[in-house]
Amino acid sequence: MMLKAKAPPPDTYDKFDAAPPCLSCGVPASLKCSKCLGPYCSQSTPRRIRGAPPPDGEPNAECQREHWKAHKPQCNILLRVEEMIARSRKMQPKSDAIVYLETEGDYFLGQARNDAALKLYEEGIALARRSFGESHYYTGVFYGKLGNVLHGEGRYEEAIAMLE
Repeated sequence: MMLKAKAPPPDTYDKFDAAPPCLSCGVPASLKCSKCLGPYCSQSTPRRIRGAPPPDGEPNAECQREHWKAHKPQCNILLRVEEMIARSRKMQPKSDAIVYLETEGDYFLGQARNDAALKLYEEGIALARRSFGESHYYTGVFYGKLGNVLHGEGRYEEAIAMLE
């Protein structure tokens, strides 16, 4: 399946910031997935299939196919996480939303989907801080969970910064 090219607005990337890299080849990826808006390959290098170069501006189809194999499961999970976050924002009382975010984050963590768990824990921190304040129990729980995930990924500086 080919990803549909969705050209970003010209001011999407600051001239000093590079576009995020393609997960397949590492070239700056200025195109976006039409489903989740995640970055994907935009290189216009010669194709290895039949050796013919693509027309100017056409993404490299072979690289896109390789990227899609890795991106497809992640794309579906990230969309599911966004739906969970949207659902939690509508929940009342807010303590129910916090328990929901924690439970779903723990589920993804158990499935070794740290990226999804991190997003849910970050949303939990924001919701707990808005609803109950910085020193509330729920806020501390989410900070702890987020710090544990970051530490487990070897992102020690980020985990330590959370303690400050």
